[in-house]
Amino acid sequence: MTLLIKTLVAGAALATAAATASAQSEFTARFDYSPDASIEVTYADFERTARKACSTGRETGTMARRAILERSCVSKLMDDAVEATNLRQLQAFHDTIKGDQVTARKFAARR
Repeated sequence: MTLLIKTLVAGAALATAAATASAQSEFTARFDYSPDASIEVTYADFERTARKACSTGRETGTMARRAILERSCVSKLMDDAVEATNLRQLQAFHDTIKGDQVTARKFAARR
């Protein structure tokens, strides 16, 4: 099966910087998956596709800004792609992964 996800990527925190004004873009990402593949394999394939689609290159400013923009893009694209599958197991897996990431960020912020 194939999902085509059209998304608008805009780094809210970066929108004010002149160097990142061109970082806003709209694109379509193609997510291919097999209903017979495991949830873990499907999720890993989706992540790989999202990372590739969200790679901004050098034109977006500093490494930190690029990392923030790419992480935001991947997160949004993964949310959209997983939801579009209508696979409850994949959605539950995604929610678990996102919960772990949020917990890790909260822990890191306390240090």
